[in-house]
Amino acid sequence: MRGIAFTLTSSKFSLQCKCDVVKVPKTYRVEDQIIQFLTGLNEQFSVVKTQILLMDPLPSLNKVFSLVIQEERNNAFVPAMSTLEDSHVSVNAFDARKPQGRCNGKG
Repeated sequence: MRGIAFTLTSSKFSLQCKCDVVKVPKTYRVEDQIIQFLTGLNEQFSVVKTQILLMDPLPSLNKVFSLVIQEERNNAFVPAMSTLEDSHVSVNAFDARKPQGRCNGKG
């Protein structure tokens, strides 16, 4: 009896399924994770979300993360330029209110 127990515990069993029974549920689970991740993103990622959802088949989760990070890096410079642009508009608006010419305001 000890010999059988030792043999069962010392040998390694590896079950290898060669059918698609395991692949299909895993694929659905990964797709659900991708959709859940994309649903949680802000509106600023709407373009990349649409692009990913239109891919057939959906890319891997790592690829989705990579695409979103790339989009985030691309958009990181836009707000900085927008803020700079807004400050120029504010300065121009302030300059427009300054009196022009030599008039000192005395009629």
